[in-house]
Amino acid sequence: MSLWTNGSSADLHAGTDAPLPDSNSSSNLSGAPAAPLDLRRAVPVGMVLASFISFAIVGNILVILSVVCNRHLRIPTNYFIINLAIGFVNVFIGVLLYDENRLLHTPA
Repeated sequence: MSLWTNGSSADLHAGTDAPLPDSNSSSNLSGAPAAPLDLRRAVPVGMVLASFISFAIVGNILVILSVVCNRHLRIPTNYFIINLAIGFVNVFIGVLLYDENRLLHTPA
């Protein structure tokens, strides 16, 4: 490696045309189409994952509502529990829904 090279994609693809700067060079390089979705696998797995995510979201919302609506539960410790429940709801909505979609659309 010379002084002016840094191991970038142009150096890694020596002897070939370098990928365009705004392209993703780690994408499907073979050009083969993606495998079809197997519904016999995707439907049961999707239903199980969707039920887990739904129960988790509903359960954490019930925890939040119970502390907010019941005056006797409004103690500082339960505010930390509300904070955790809000964080879990955000994770379930933001990460697990995306992960379920990715899991179901990858070939087996």
